[in-house]
Formats: sequence, C-alpha cells, structure tokens
Amino acid sequence: MSSRDGPWPEPYQFAKTESERVLMNLGGQINELDIIALCPSMIYGPPRDTKAAEAALSVRDLLQCLRGSSAFKSRLICDVRDVAAAHVAALN
Repeated sequence: MSSRDGPWPEPYQFAKTESERVLMNLGGQINELDIIALCPSMIYGPPRDTKAAEAALSVRDLLQCLRGSSAFKSRLICDVRDVAAAHVAALN
C-alpha cells in the first residue's frame, strides 16, 4: 500500500496507480478504447557514453550489486530495449 505523502518511492507508486485507475475508468466509458498499463520495475540499459560507462547510474547500481557492496533494489529488472519493444507491441 502506498500513499501520496509517504516516503520515497510511495508518492510515485501512488501517483502511477491513481493515473492508471483514471485511465482505466476512461477506457471503460469509451467502448472502442483498449487500455493497457505497463509497469516495469527497475529499467536498465547500456550507457550512452561507453567511455564513462561506470558513471552511468544503471551501470553503477548493477556493479555495486555484483561486487556485493549493495543489495538489489528490485527483482524485477528490465532492459530498456525490452521495455521499448513492449510499448511498441502494446500499440498493435
């Protein structure tokens, strides 16, 4: 359960849930409109600048986990390219 005024990341989760609820209600009112909500958790991808790869947040996070200096924040890790493909597929 998340709340608008809770600690991070609760406000984000609350806002996402509320916006999806509004969209689903709108979709229910318009018969021709199919609504699909995608909810990937942690989205990672290759760094834009391979020369400064370890400075990229996603690379830093993963390296810390692999080195044992940090715990995984989520077990639902997605590659940004897979998330993009899922969004395109959802449009079809």
